[in-house]
This record gives sequence, structure tokens and C-alpha cells, in this order.
Amino acid sequence: MSTYYVKIKLSGHLATASRKAFMDAHRAAITEQMQKAVAATYIAVKGYTPKGASGQLNVAISREVINFPSSVQGRVFVKEGGSRQYAKPVEFGRGKNLKWPPKGALINWLIVKLGMTPKMAKQREWLFRRSIAIKGINPVLMFFKGFHESRSIVRGLFRNTGKVIKEKLADARK
Repeated sequence: MSTYYVKIKLSGHLATASRKAFMDAHRAAITEQMQKAVAATYIAVKGYTPKGASGQLNVAISREVINFPSSVQGRVFVKEGGSRQYAKPVEFGRGKNLKWPPKGALINWLIVKLGMTPKMAKQREWLFRRSIAIKGINPVLMFFKGFHESRSIVRGLFRNTGKVIKEKLADARK
């Protein structure tokens, strides 16, 4: 999962201000940029997420922005539910020479992706399970790649927000 924690360092004449007071004064601007940052990451992660047999993993990817008293947190994550169990093996892959995947786990995938009949999929599933156990599965790294792809956009958004807040504070001091 990709989670952004924005750490605000108060310096100069603001060093005496509390982080909570600063957040309260500029919460709208920071929240707006956090929503844009999370949206950029969400789109990137969805772009790297494989469609799979049912497409449910792609549908289960979600995003949220949470306002706390002294911070704003944004995250892209996989919602609770059936597809969540597949997110970790898809993201990080599966090592070689491990135990076999559970019986019946690949039948739907074989039917949808390879066009097998249900009977044929049940008969041949053990071949694919054995292959996965022996060779493993390469990682997709959908969250990792999506986070890094959107990183420069996110940094730019928050740099811009910092400049706007700095200008507002300078105008207020005049």
C-alpha cells in the first residue's frame, strides 16, 4: 500500500507556532493537494495492476484522505474482502520451490485467461499449481511502481502548496 505522510517543519517565526494551529490555518490547501497526490498515485497503481481472471483486484484498489488534528494522511490501498488475499502475492510475487497453491485456486483463472472448459481446467490445474510451486511467480510491484511513477507529481504539488502558504504568510505579516 502507498501511504503519504506529509511532515511539516515549522521554521523562522513559525517555529513557535504549534503544528496543529498551522494545520488548522492551512488545512484546506493541504487537503486539496493531498487529494490530488492520492489521485495521481491511485491512477498510476491502477495502471500497473493486472486485470486477472475476475478483475476484482483492480476494482478493490481504493484511496482515501484522512484529516487528523495535526496532520493530513492520504493512502492508496486494497479494500477488505476476497481480493485482498491476492494483493500481496501479486505485488511481491511468490518464491521458487515453495508449497503448491491451494487446490481449486487457479480454475477460474484457467477458464477466463486460457479459455479452458471447466472440466479441462480441473484436470490440468495441477500442472499450473506445480509450475508455480517450482518456478514461483514474478512480482508485479503495482504499488511500488505506481508510487514511484507519481512521486515527482506529488512532490511538485506540495512544493507549490508550500510556496502558496509562504506567500499568504508573508502577505499577512505586512
